[in-house]
Amino acid sequence: MHQPGKKVLRRIASIGFMRPVRRFAIQAFERASNMQLIPASFDDDRQLSDLIKRISQERDTLLSNVEGAQIYRTVRALAKIPGHIAEVGVYRGASSRIIREAEPGKPFHLFDTFEGLPKPSGNDEAFYEGAYKSSLEDVKGYLKPYQNLHFYKGLFPETAEPVREVRFSFVHLDVDLYESTLSGLDFFWPRLTPGGALISHDYSSSPGVSRAFDEFFSDRNVAVFPLAYTQCMVVKPGV
Repeated sequence: MHQPGKKVLRRIASIGFMRPVRRFAIQAFERASNMQLIPASFDDDRQLSDLIKRISQERDTLLSNVEGAQIYRTVRALAKIPGHIAEVGVYRGASSRIIREAEPGKPFHLFDTFEGLPKPSGNDEAFYEGAYKSSLEDVKGYLKPYQNLHFYKGLFPETAEPVREVRFSFVHLDVDLYESTLSGLDFFWPRLTPGGALISHDYSSSPGVSRAFDEFFSDRNVAVFPLAYTQCMVVKPGV
């Protein structure tokens, strides 16, 4: 994305007190800019397009339709890679449902405080403690049709003890903050199966998230791939 576009998205990210307002602002920016919300290759996949649009209408989410499709397609592509699936930063369950629709069988571990963001550090000036609060009961109700889901309420990685010996084929991070992102990378990277992938939201819009990735992978021979919109992806090298 060109630099002016990044600046606009960072400004939108600073509207940390009202997530629905942020999503409205993002959509308005997409309509006014040269960014294409739904590329032809996505729109031509009518079943996926309809699924993503329906979920975004059902649940409050900051994922764009393209980001939802990128998650879905990545999870599908990793179907043959052994390992469980995890998401840190569930919020109201929209991305969780996208992941489950893409991969209905693998054990799926969902981590969130369900009480909003923890206290931000000096790297996260746009956010405040308690933002994006959600309800575990509400998310469980929304995802009730799906099987093999495991919920962990509390501050990650304090809640990760039950999966310390687990290996993962896909991880989704949507935690907004520097410390939370760094904790997620520190925990999951060693446990990611070779060939597996990790996608993070807010890489190009949250300075704390991008700093965490830059620091964590600075001394590792691994590429951080910026994706369309604000996501990034890293792939675990094979042996």
